[in-house]
Amino acid sequence: MSELKVGVIGYGYIAKIHMAILKIFPDVKVTSVFSRSEKKVRGYRKVTFYKDYIEMLEKEKMDIAMITTPTHTHQEIACACAEKGIDIFLEKPMARTVEECDTIIDSMKENNVKLFVGHSLRFWQNYASVENYLKSNKSKIGEIQSISSKRLSTFPWSKWFADQNKSGGVILDLSIHDIDYVLWLLGIPISVSCEASKINRYEMDLYGESITKLKYQNANAECEASWAKPEDYELLMKTRVIGSTGVIEFDEETISNKEELQIENIYKSDNAYYNQLEHFFDIIADRKKDFLISPNEAKEAVKVCLAANRSAENQGKEIYLEDF
Repeated sequence: MSELKVGVIGYGYIAKIHMAILKIFPDVKVTSVFSRSEKKVRGYRKVTFYKDYIEMLEKEKMDIAMITTPTHTHQEIACACAEKGIDIFLEKPMARTVEECDTIIDSMKENNVKLFVGHSLRFWQNYASVENYLKSNKSKIGEIQSISSKRLSTFPWSKWFADQNKSGGVILDLSIHDIDYVLWLLGIPISVSCEASKINRYEMDLYGESITKLKYQNANAECEASWAKPEDYELLMKTRVIGSTGVIEFDEETISNKEELQIENIYKSDNAYYNQLEHFFDIIADRKKDFLISPNEAKEAVKVCLAANRSAENQGKEIYLEDF
């Protein structure tokens, strides 16, 4: 594979993780970064800094755009990159609305570019093991009857998450990890219901805790998410999958989700972010293959999250996906 030039658009917490891992790949080079703050990226040599991503797209000859900006900016930036013929690594969630997701997908198809949305749980060893059992050793677990998955965190590193119009709240930003995981294993649910509450922090007028229930014909799933843990507490991830012949249960803890932590200390176990990027570059090199998550699947995760939000706004009313 010839050297791939990567432009990073947005330089926050998750971009730091990705850029640290990108250094491992010998045929990948970060050549430019868009950020509101030049001070943040001064430690990177031979990287051109831009305060305007449009100028960056005009001046830089990049093969890949890694978009890690706030969710409400995804559609505009992804479409601008697609129009330049640049393949895209887009952080989850795909966009703020289903309509924005459709616009991104249309632009991707029109310009014949590859689009990957970073749903990292599909690359996390424990989470992926369940899907592997279903494919290659189904007797280990049998037919899935229920899934319970939770993700409990302190409030994220930047206050833009507290703006519902920008982040979509705890369901679209945090619970989407587990909701996408359920969709990966079980497909689109018949209906969704959700109970959520607001937390008194940063004058937030959006949901900071949620319990989302996904109903299937022969199975049920529950995804719990929270931004309410006190400062400096660890992010807790815990999942249980009950099948007709077995049960798989695991939990993971991270040190924290604060921006200032050292990259190498973020995760105690399997590095899903490396696995994710390795998969991304493999598909970019062999364009006949498909990503583990398709753009349409990423859109469906957004749709289910927004249906959960609708349910929460209506006192937990059951929302049927056919009608949403």
